[in-house]
Amino acid sequence: MSSIKTLNRKRGNILAPLTKLSSKPLDNLSELELRTVLDSLHDIKEKFKDIKQAYFEIDNNNEFKDVESILNKIDEDIQDFQVRGKLLLYKCTEVNKFKNNKIVQSMLIMFGFLKFR
Repeated sequence: MSSIKTLNRKRGNILAPLTKLSSKPLDNLSELELRTVLDSLHDIKEKFKDIKQAYFEIDNNNEFKDVESILNKIDEDIQDFQVRGKLLLYKCTEVNKFKNNKIVQSMLIMFGFLKFR
């Protein structure tokens, strides 16, 4: 069983990369960059889940109550950032699909397989 100090240290080690990721503006990232950010966030989320579980296993209820609200806030921040990233990724892929579709249509028209409307 981990001590509360060890878990607090591990929690701090999770917060640093999470803060770095969440302070990065996502709006102008490419699809590949967004996927990389979301992959990193997934890794952070998995590590945080393990730390959160270890906190739940602490026998001293008073010690856990001190950090429960902090853990919930971190969990919310991770979820919010993940949703924002996934929405941007969806928009990015939809725009790329539209662009690709327009390119294909132009090529079909150019080679005479499709008539211009």
